Amino acid sequence: MSKLESGHPTTARAKFLAATVLLVLGFFLGLAFATSTTRLEPGPGEEWTAAVMEQSVRAAMKETSAFTRSRALGRLFAGLDADNVEGAARGMRTSSEFLDPVDLQLFLSAWTRFDALSAMAEAENWPSKAGREIGMRIVMREWAASGRVIEAGEYYQTLGDPEKQSAVAGPLIRGWALSGDVDGALKRVQVFWDRGEPVDTVEGFVRGAISSVGTDKLLEHVNAIDPARGGDFEHRLMRVILKLGARESPIAVRAAYVNLEGDAPPDWLTGALKVIVRPWAKTDPRAAIEWLLERVDRPERTVQLKEIMRRWAVQDLDAAWGWWTAEADRSADLETENRVLRSILLAPILRGMARVRPIEASRWVEQVEKPGAREVLILRVAYFWAFRSPVDARAWVAGFALSEEVSGQAKQAIDRGAAEREAREEGRLDAAAAAPDEGSQPDE
Repeated sequence: MSKLESGHPTTARAKFLAATVLLVLGFFLGLAFATSTTRLEPGPGEEWTAAVMEQSVRAAMKETSAFTRSRALGRLFAGLDADNVEGAARGMRTSSEFLDPVDLQLFLSAWTRFDALSAMAEAENWPSKAGREIGMRIVMREWAASGRVIEAGEYYQTLGDPEKQSAVAGPLIRGWALSGDVDGALKRVQVFWDRGEPVDTVEGFVRGAISSVGTDKLLEHVNAIDPARGGDFEHRLMRVILKLGARESPIAVRAAYVNLEGDAPPDWLTGALKVIVRPWAKTDPRAAIEWLLERVDRPERTVQLKEIMRRWAVQDLDAAWGWWTAEADRSADLETENRVLRSILLAPILRGMARVRPIEASRWVEQVEKPGAREVLILRVAYFWAFRSPVDARAWVAGFALSEEVSGQAKQAIDRGAAEREAREEGRLDAAAAAPDEGSQPDE
């Protein structure tokens, strides 16, 4: 074999590798060229003129990736000024019907920084109604947040259109609070409320104040307002603070709730427990339950206790059951009221226990006070117990004084459980039949 013949495969492989390298290189060069179409700064000897800005904004708006587009626009608008803003505006208008709110915020916030009045005029004339409202809100919030509250407020007074006033009232108050003048913003909110002006501005105030000074400081600012002696405004204000501050400052919010609760929680406080304990229960259900147990007994507390126990039993049954048994040991001598409360906590956990430890669950079913919830759990325990011992399950059910209908349902549940156990052992089970109460919840 000649050298030429023996080297031919190697030559072919070399050519293939070279072609592959060129293709990869060409791909990345093309990618670099494609992603460099957005000009983020003027060329050598070039200024940020309106024409240059317009060209760059148009190119940036063609980016299909929201992240890439926002990053490019952010860098472009850092150089926005009175001389080139009209070019940027022309570039944005070409995509007016498809503007992303984030893109619009980047543009109008940068413009408001040096000429809020012109930025507002631009937003007011936007062809899309949705874009128009979003734009006006952005400008008003940024205008007030920059400390030019008096200018922003004066502009608001010139708006004769109730729809426009409604759109910007909340952002005006939010920006006012964001500026750091929490007391001034609070007084203005009260004026809005007393006049019955277009929208509820309380939430805008609370959001701005929490972002500006935090929930703890906000609660100090509103301490002079006594909800117990106040009216609808004071009640609305405290409800919103509890709702929005629950995540940002949970300890302060819980303390505020306890102070407001007193010996008999007022009706206007209804709904606050839910927004306070639900975020907390996701991270520390035990602490949330123990705090709820210290609250005044009322239907709202009962609902939250059941819901948290149900979720906890699903997420970590062993922890929930361990807590429950420890609490039961500490309160062995129970009065009627405590028995009902303990039953409320027990029923959701027994659903999970019935599935994994039915014999242990069976020892506690009698402590579920409500007959309907107890019967549901009897059927559930009997079904899962039958997987282990149908005879023992039947003997346990026989110890209850059940109606003929429920007794029949229990017998069917045990028969299904026994049949499924047999099918599993023989390896012929298709799809396991649902437990007799699958999907339902014992409603204590």
